[in-house]
Amino acid sequence: MADHFEHSKLFDISMQTELENGLAPKLSWSFAFSEASFAPLKAFPLIEQAAGHFVSRDYATTVFLEEGVIFDDKGKAIDISGSSFFIKDSRIKPSPAQILINADGALRSMSNVLNKPPLKLLDRVQQLSL
Repeated sequence: MADHFEHSKLFDISMQTELENGLAPKLSWSFAFSEASFAPLKAFPLIEQAAGHFVSRDYATTVFLEEGVIFDDKGKAIDISGSSFFIKDSRIKPSPAQILINADGALRSMSNVLNKPPLKLLDRVQQLSL
């Protein structure tokens, strides 16, 4: 996880371990963050000015953004506050993820960002229509 964050203020940090006879321990942890710059997925554009919550339980990981901005290639901001990222099982590599993006910005800027790796959303849509 640390390799995804460039910098951040963390607070309300919580960690829990569940132990049951004969079963492997289950670890869960969570924290709130602010003033963060991070990439939730490898090769995903850097999310800046971010604040929100991170939760990981039994290899499932969720990041909720209360605030966050992505910049397109020309430096135009896209507000993605309210977006979330969910990975069901982080042991799987590469990890399949569900990304719910709430975006406020120019359509051209959003198209530019959504068509970059790892999403390449517009290219994938075009392939489906062929």
